[in-house]
Amino acid sequence: MYMHSIVYSLCYKMLLVSPGFALAFITYPEAVLRLPGAPIWAALFFLMLFTLAIDSLFLMMEGIVIAIMDEFPTLFHKRRIYLCLGLCVGMYLLGLPLVTQVCM
Repeated sequence: MYMHSIVYSLCYKMLLVSPGFALAFITYPEAVLRLPGAPIWAALFFLMLFTLAIDSLFLMMEGIVIAIMDEFPTLFHKRRIYLCLGLCVGMYLLGLPLVTQVCM
C-alpha cells in the first residue's frame, strides 16, 4: 500500500509539472529519492544525464566540424584536430559568460 501511494502521488505531480527542466530536475529526482537504495539510483540518474549531455555535445561539434570541412576541404583536410580544438575553445569562451555573473 505504501508503494502504491508513492507512485500515485508522483504520477499526479508529473501531470501537474510541465515537461522540460522541471520534470528532469525536480520530479524525477524526488521519485528517485523515494526508492529503496536511493544513493545508487541517484548516481545512475546523474550518470544518465551526464552521458546525454556529452552525447549532445559530440553531435553538435561533429555537425559543425563536418560543415566547415565540407566548405573548405583543402584547408582543413589534414588539420581536423586543430579545427576541433579551436571550436571547443571557442565554444567554451562563448559559453563562459552564461555561467558566470558577467551576464547579470
